[in-house]
Parts: sequence; structure tokens; C-alpha cells
Amino acid sequence: MSKIADEFIYETATMDEKVEYWHTHETGTTLRDFLGMSQDEYNAWMISGKDPGPPLRRAIAIDFDGCLFHTEATKIVAPNWDVIARAKAAQGSGAGLILWTCREGALLDEAIAACKECGLLFDAINESLPDWIAAYGTTPRKVGASQYWDDKAIHLPAAPKNKLETAKDEWEECLRCAGCRPFGYGNYEPRYCRWCGRPLTKAGWEEWMGRMDGLLNLV
Repeated sequence: MSKIADEFIYETATMDEKVEYWHTHETGTTLRDFLGMSQDEYNAWMISGKDPGPPLRRAIAIDFDGCLFHTEATKIVAPNWDVIARAKAAQGSGAGLILWTCREGALLDEAIAACKECGLLFDAINESLPDWIAAYGTTPRKVGASQYWDDKAIHLPAAPKNKLETAKDEWEECLRCAGCRPFGYGNYEPRYCRWCGRPLTKAGWEEWMGRMDGLLNLV
């Protein structure tokens, strides 16, 4: 692969020039193969912060049963027009749509046909978009996507903080807390701010939490 085009010589081209050439010409290879990298080298390069070229189009993987269509087991009941309309709008704005479903064989054919009757066509079926596959050089079992639309999806909140950490976050230091903290005498270290009463040390917080728990148990 010495000279692909008159204006492009592979051996002397920079990485940016190779990436730009791959994005603007039909090379017939994945970007990883074009760059001559192993999978490990390519993965490391992709997460290194280097610009791999023009951004990939937004990919939306959409579930069929219960999301695009109301169903009873495998029986298709009715279209979910709200989701279908949003999918069409996203596609009209340049996003690629992936039908992401557990259906196979005849059941999958039924789903594709039902969507087609509603004017919904997909860029990929149960696999990543072609341009994503070409860019990453992989075809993982889980399709790659920017968003996953699924009626059974659950957005998990951040792990809750324990009571002590919550109290520390909610009880802000007053202007004089910092002034109280440094003035210890020998082994004595003030556990509380003399002005606002906020605990200043680990022992102070533990003692305060113990008192609070005791008060709550009295209620």
C-alpha cells in the first residue's frame, strides 16, 4: 500500500492524513485495517484522546415489543405512534436507526413488515450501523449506539450516600469553622466549631451522629 492516489502516499502520510483519507475515500477496509493496527493498538489509540476524524452519526437502537409496538407475547397488537414518530423525526435529523430485538426468523420478519407499514425503515437490524462497524472494526454482540430505547430500561441513580456523608455535604462550614480547627492544645483538638456547632473532626462527626441516632430512637 505505497501509493493509493497521486496526492496520497501512505508511507509518508501522517496519522491525521490517513484518517482523513479513509473518511473521504472508499478504501474497502475498516479504519483499523487501513491504519495497520492490531485490535489492542486500535483500542488504545481510540481512547487516547486522538481525534479519529469526523464524528459518527448518532445511532439509536430501538426495541420492538412494548416499545415500537404494543404486543401480547409475540402477537403484534398496535403501533406505539408516539415512539414511532420520535424515531422518524430522529432519522430525519440524521440519526441512524437500529431495530434491536430478540425476535428471530418469522417473528423478526413480522416486526420489520409491521414497521414498514408504518413508514419506519431501519438502517440496521440487530447489528451496529455500517459506519460504526467500519470505524471501530468490530461487530460486538451488543450493538453500538448513542441511545437505547427500550420499555424495560431502568436508569439507575447514583449510589446513595450514607447519613454521615450526607450530613457533611448539607451542613456547610461557617466563616469561623476554619479558625477554630487549627487551635489545639497538646493532644486536644476541638471537635466542634464554637460558633456554629458543626463537627470539625472525624471523632466529632461520629459523636454527633451517635447523639442524632439516639434522639431519633426516642421519637
